[in-house]
Amino acid sequence: VRARRIQDLIYLLLALGPPMIVAAWFYKNDKNPEPMLHTVKAILSGALVCLPVLLIAGLLLEPMLGGIFQNNFLVSSFIVAFFLAAIPEEFFKFVFLRRYIKSEEADEPYDFIFYGAMISVGFAAIENVMYVYQYGLEVGIARAFTAVPMHAICGAMLGYGLLKRSKKTLAKGYYTWDTMKGALVLPTTIHGLYNWPVFVFDHNNSGDFIKILSIIFWIGVLIYLVIKLKKILAEVKTMTAI
Repeated sequence: VRARRIQDLIYLLLALGPPMIVAAWFYKNDKNPEPMLHTVKAILSGALVCLPVLLIAGLLLEPMLGGIFQNNFLVSSFIVAFFLAAIPEEFFKFVFLRRYIKSEEADEPYDFIFYGAMISVGFAAIENVMYVYQYGLEVGIARAFTAVPMHAICGAMLGYGLLKRSKKTLAKGYYTWDTMKGALVLPTTIHGLYNWPVFVFDHNNSGDFIKILSIIFWIGVLIYLVIKLKKILAEVKTMTAI
């Protein structure tokens, strides 16, 4: 029993530690840090994103889409990567991010990036718990350096997309097509392209050559994420107002 408790504690630390480290990194990079309570609320709101995602993707979309194109693993993996993961996850992050973007606390350009990342960190923390307890330490360690930063950076890109529109515009029409297109297309695309090679690699019908290509593609997406975040942060530093 004691060994089991120790293992559970290790799993919990491995699941929640990396998201908190990523959150701390974004917090440290804020020249005028957001109120801690507001930051914690944003992270907890991100955790709640899991609920609609599980309901929509797990209970509605998966029965409809999960079994189609099974003979074509590239197409079936694409459908899972985008329609069962990236699209619903990024959309509901966008929904939950609204209250923080429209709040008085979001009064600097970096705040858009920050709250987008915090919402995503909260989601990644819950997702991490599920993956670590289901698949073990190796998956938890791998996700600490890949999936968790991916979620945070996609959240930053989501906030960056909203930053391109004024707060007055967002106040008038947050759910307009122009706003959603500008905010969601890039992070959803990159998120899906991150997932796709992972699902291809894990598919029973993929051969060694396809697995190697999927790894190379996946690494390329990770490199793009890092480069894109650096560009976003550099641009945000040059902005003086929102």
